[in-house]
Amino acid sequence: MTDSDDFGPARVREGVRLQKVLSQAGIASRRVAEKMIIDGRVEVDDRVVTELGTRVDPDVSVIRVDGARVTVDDTLVHLAINKTARDAFDDVRRPRPAVHR
Repeated sequence: MTDSDDFGPARVREGVRLQKVLSQAGIASRRVAEKMIIDGRVEVDDRVVTELGTRVDPDVSVIRVDGARVTVDDTLVHLAINKTARDAFDDVRRPRPAVHR
């Protein structure tokens, strides 16, 4: 941690980038989280953060977006599943209609 007055304890060299924490918490993608930070919608330890690259310790820092507290659940796992070209078309290469179940 640094003793700098510009942001206090939330401006640490170690830790995780704030936009990554927001993404892991399911708040937004990293790019959308960056915009939220720039727009001044994110607070860390009761101080508004507008600087990208701010590092935080998600286990210690209190992070809020639009006033709501953010928590990261380390047990969540995100899976990305892609359709193959074979699944998207029928035998004559016509697109299959989307099926909602």
